Amino acid sequence: MIIKKKEKEKAFDTFLKEESKFIETVDSQTRKDLKVRKGDLEKLIKGKQERSKAEFEMKQDVLTNSFKASVDSLIKRVLKQREIITASYGPIILNSKKNEKPVFDINKELDPEGHERLYRLNKI
Repeated sequence: MIIKKKEKEKAFDTFLKEESKFIETVDSQTRKDLKVRKGDLEKLIKGKQERSKAEFEMKQDVLTNSFKASVDSLIKRVLKQREIITASYGPIILNSKKNEKPVFDINKELDPEGHERLYRLNKI
């Protein structure tokens, strides 16, 4: 009976050693797999961030150019209307308006270049 007990203990110790080696092997492989997966996910996230940034910059450029074109078009129309008024009624009407604030104004903080340009055009 003592011999069977020792054999069982020895078999159990062998089983524990094998299981321990198996666990270490699986643990090692799992860590490697996780490291690879982490690298893949970081690359994926970085790629998405770069695409989002590029898309944002493209949209920003389109909107900026579109707004600038709209402002330029509006200024040209205002100048044409000013010419029509001056040609029809003479410069007397416009001279009295020099001291009034313009109806349309561009915010200096949002578009300093546009604000300065409109300011110069209103002084004419």
